[in-house]
Amino acid sequence: MSYEKLQVNSKRKKYYDMKLVKILNVRMSLNLKMEVRTQRSKENWLNSTWVNGIDE
Repeated sequence: MSYEKLQVNSKRKKYYDMKLVKILNVRMSLNLKMEVRTQRSKENWLNSTWVNGIDE
């Protein structure tokens, strides 16, 4: 294994690592958005039932 080949491999590995990190970040932000959305819908549901309960 020549030195140049090693360098190319490490560059390629870095590139793939960066891609993986990007994919993970996208996944995490998607998960966070989903969590926020479910949290909001829960709060909306609580607020609506609470308001309806007072109206009755």
